[in-house]
Amino acid sequence: MQSLPSSTGVYALLLALPEARSLQIGKIGDTTFPAGSYIYLGSALGPGGIHARLGRHISGSTSHPYWHIDYLRPLCTVIGACYLVVEDAVSINEQPALHQTIPIECRWSQTVSSLPSADIPLPGFGSSDCHAGCAAHLVRLPNGIMPDFESVQSDFSTQLVKAFAKAAGVSAYDIMFL
Repeated sequence: MQSLPSSTGVYALLLALPEARSLQIGKIGDTTFPAGSYIYLGSALGPGGIHARLGRHISGSTSHPYWHIDYLRPLCTVIGACYLVVEDAVSINEQPALHQTIPIECRWSQTVSSLPSADIPLPGFGSSDCHAGCAAHLVRLPNGIMPDFESVQSDFSTQLVKAFAKAAGVSAYDIMFL
């Protein structure tokens, strides 16, 4: 995988869970995640930016889970990721009037959640501090529907990238892939 920037931004982490697994997720509690494909949407606005946050999630190694995804990630295979650099974290909330108060990762989560047959395996997962009305920032995709962001050639991946770009108010060329 290419080098990740230390700039702030938002990202989508694509995961595959080969078999159903029951987990205890922090304060959320016990749940069973069905086998399938997942997209986790997040922001990397702190120190180290995308390099630190997405790098942590890609490696999957953590001795102490902090975020909800830290509990699920070691059980999954990373299929890919995409990210959008946002140099000024404040600008995430200063988009045109329609999106003024909705952070980009929330717009992305709502975009993926609205796909036909997409479902929320655990309400509140990754969105415990969300004020934009997201059901979760982890979405399970229909069987067999997983974008291959390394070669954005399938109709589904192309449409998803366009939807992400539109939701963020940017060009699809601004979204980088791993």
